Amino acid sequence: MSENFPDPLRWLATKCHTLPATQSGMHDVDLEAVLQGPFRTVSERYPHRKGLLGLLADVSLGKRVGPAEQRILNQETDGVAYAPSSAAEEILSDAERCHGHVATITIRIVDVAFKSGLLGREVFLATRRYDSGFFKLLNSFGRDAQPRETFAAYAVYEAERQLGSPIRDIAPFRAILVP
Repeated sequence: MSENFPDPLRWLATKCHTLPATQSGMHDVDLEAVLQGPFRTVSERYPHRKGLLGLLADVSLGKRVGPAEQRILNQETDGVAYAPSSAAEEILSDAERCHGHVATITIRIVDVAFKSGLLGREVFLATRRYDSGFFKLLNSFGRDAQPRETFAAYAVYEAERQLGSPIRDIAPFRAILVP
């Protein structure tokens, strides 16, 4: 392992029991796909994600998910995107400043929503059909051990949170992020 490996990542990998194994036949994981690329591409690569994050941020501020929001979640709006409040936009901007990947930004907004105590996972169940990455991150939040699909994203999120800055280059940490 790299000597420059941040302790938060090493701690989380150990806690989740997903340190790299020496078994042969383990398949390679595309970390860029798991982390969902740099955050600047969120609107291009994940067109519905920006609206989902805005709605999630509004929920964390106390907004109720009414019929109009549910239609957006179900993709029954003929392409009408969700327009978050200015306070929700502020939460999104803060997340983009502190985190370097779409997945870690998503986890940050999920964290804020769960801390508010106003979020129920079932509200976002429909997103599983068209943005499975979002749903997996939401559904995995708060688990002691992360599934393979979300481990790297949560490990990088935790490291970014503890370090206080985004980790954009994950190459030095590949060995520990791929279980």
